[in-house]
This record gives sequence, structure tokens and C-alpha cells, in this order.
Amino acid sequence: MRIVLIAAAFFVAGCAEKSEPMPPFVAVGDMVHTMNNVIEPAADKIWDSSGYVLTAEGEVNLAPTTDEGWMEVKHGASVIADSGNLLMMPAHAQGREEWIAISRGLVEVGRQAMAAADARDDEALFETGAALYGVCLSCHQVYWEDGGRFTAFVEEKEPSASQ
Repeated sequence: MRIVLIAAAFFVAGCAEKSEPMPPFVAVGDMVHTMNNVIEPAADKIWDSSGYVLTAEGEVNLAPTTDEGWMEVKHGASVIADSGNLLMMPAHAQGREEWIAISRGLVEVGRQAMAAADARDDEALFETGAALYGVCLSCHQVYWEDGGRFTAFVEEKEPSASQ
């Protein structure tokens, strides 16, 4: 009977779902670097390609007029979506539920902008650009402080007394 119980225990343990080890994430730049060099240029591709401006000649639609222009918007949107995932890496998110929710917002708005670019829908792109602004603003209101630092990450940049 003991042999059957031991064999059953080994069988059950072998069938248990094995947890995958976490990938070896390595944060390369700090948050200011990521914002300035990754997210902001990608967001600018969306914002610079949506809406209208008034000139002396009249109203000008900023939406792309070429396949290449729409591909640039889609590229920026893809970078926004993937950046949301980047910001959820353990080194950045550190269990911060609000940070994770905002990062997921970037993923979703990036996906919406990609769809607008695929459809060449300038009105959807304009609406998505506004939604992107809202996601960015929600993060900055919580985490950004004067002087260009992210409050949630200040302690990461300060050397400890033992160093």
C-alpha cells in the first residue's frame, strides 16, 4: 500500500503544473531615458499625424496622405503598445498596481492607434491621440515631479550609504 501511495504522490507531483522561471529582464535605461527616447518620439508620430491646423489658406488635415506616412504612424503606435509591456517589467512595475494599469493603458491605446493606421482612419487616429494624451497625463500626474524625475524611481537612482 505504501508503495502505491508513494508512486501516486510522485505521479501527482510530476503532473503538477510547473512554473516557468522568470526571464532575465535587464532594465537598460532609467525611466527618463525610456520616456525621452522611446515613448515620446513614438507618441509624437501619432500626435503630429492627427487633427487639423488652421493656416492663412484654410484648414489643413495632418493625417498622412501616403502609405509611408501611415506606416510611420503604425510604427509609432506599435512602439507605444510595446512600451506599455516594457513598463510592466518587474524592474519597473515592482508591484505597483496603478503603474501597471497605466502601462496596460499604453498597450491598449497603442493597439487602437495601430488599427486606426491600418484603416487609414484619421478621425479614429485623432480620438486615439487624445486617449494617448490622457494615459500619459495620468502617469505624469502621479509619478512625474519637477526636475524631470519619476518619483517612483528616485530611490533606484540614489546610491545607498553602503556603496
